[in-house]
Amino acid sequence: MKIKLILLALLIPSTLCAEPKHIIFGITDVLIKPSLKGVPGAGFAKMTGYTIEYVRAMLFRKLRTLHSSQFNKSDADNPPVIAYWLTTPNSSSYAMRAAMAHIKKNSSFIKKKVLKVAVQSTFTPSEAVAVLQANSQMQTVFNRCKSSGHTLYACDNMNKELFSALKPRHASIFNQCAGLHISGECGYLMSEQQFYKKILSTHKVKAADCYFISNNSLALSAARACGMHAIYYDGRSNTPVLNSLRSFGLLS
Repeated sequence: MKIKLILLALLIPSTLCAEPKHIIFGITDVLIKPSLKGVPGAGFAKMTGYTIEYVRAMLFRKLRTLHSSQFNKSDADNPPVIAYWLTTPNSSSYAMRAAMAHIKKNSSFIKKKVLKVAVQSTFTPSEAVAVLQANSQMQTVFNRCKSSGHTLYACDNMNKELFSALKPRHASIFNQCAGLHISGECGYLMSEQQFYKKILSTHKVKAADCYFISNNSLALSAARACGMHAIYYDGRSNTPVLNSLRSFGLLS
């Protein structure tokens, strides 16, 4: 009997984890990252300091002062109009008009030019997906988790129309997921515990068996509050993520 067990163990691929778990990956800035590579004028914009991160921060600061009775959500990361857009289907046109009008009234000439382009690219799905590229270092982590026998999921704060445009471009990733969860479909931001409770109830899994990988500290805190394990990705290297997965016994 012992010999049979030993032979059976040798036949099992070493990449497989003894006890498969549920691993949830963030999408934006984790599996997918913004990149201006190949975009006309991107080099000049970078030289003048107008990086994606800088323009996004400038836009979000400006939109903090835009209020409406329709905008009933927000968090430390997302201004009300952005939160509305992220959680409300078919809201891109309205959100873009509101943001454009606000910027027109409340910005200097130079900033107005930059922010209008930012608003256009943010709220137009076909333009937004053009700068979202696969993050090769986190795809390596994703593939290793998959080959180890874990069930994988992906989630994000993302507008529904934007996600519909993004999915076909990165089908090789999303088709391997047992579930895809975005704020635009569930109506909750990732900073809200209800977002993760929805995932747990949909897939009938225990929070203690779930491991969430994200660069979003608010999202990680909410997931942890629901009982999930939280793994922070700093956007620079996948080594800390791999080390965390190993420490949990999820990878060899």
